[in-house]
Amino acid sequence: MDVSNESSVENAFKAIVYHYNAPPTLVVNSAGCGSMVPPLGITKEQLYEVFDVNVMGTLNVCQLISKELIKNKSQGSIVNVGSIVTNKVLIPSSLGYNASKAVVEQITRAFAGEMAKYNIRFNVVLPGFIDTPLLRQATTPDIINNLVSSCAFERLEKPHGKSCYY
Repeated sequence: MDVSNESSVENAFKAIVYHYNAPPTLVVNSAGCGSMVPPLGITKEQLYEVFDVNVMGTLNVCQLISKELIKNKSQGSIVNVGSIVTNKVLIPSSLGYNASKAVVEQITRAFAGEMAKYNIRFNVVLPGFIDTPLLRQATTPDIINNLVSSCAFERLEKPHGKSCYY
């Protein structure tokens, strides 16, 4: 499913509803992407690409699941995946990613306030940092130390573990 494509999201949800004869009551909205481009060098196309997945993808899923749950008079929980970068640390050269994850938090807040009357809960988790080759390639040791100091466990997690949460 391409979350940035509304038709793709609709088709996936139709298949789920058809298969289970009901909309899902728990959705973890975790699709995301980013690019390492300095603020002075980022193009509109690069920014749109990140926002299409991180922002519009989140909005597409939240809107569709909310409508289905309301239509079926079902309660549900939607968990959106934000990032620790929105309020704890700054990842240099990640304007698109950082800004998009801040918008994900605000989308979650807006839906939480509006959907509470339907017993539909929205939450956002802010994962920390995972020690991956991409993270190592895209950062410096100083940035890694800054990231580590922002985590409760003061370490980067391995891909198979849980990252620190704020």
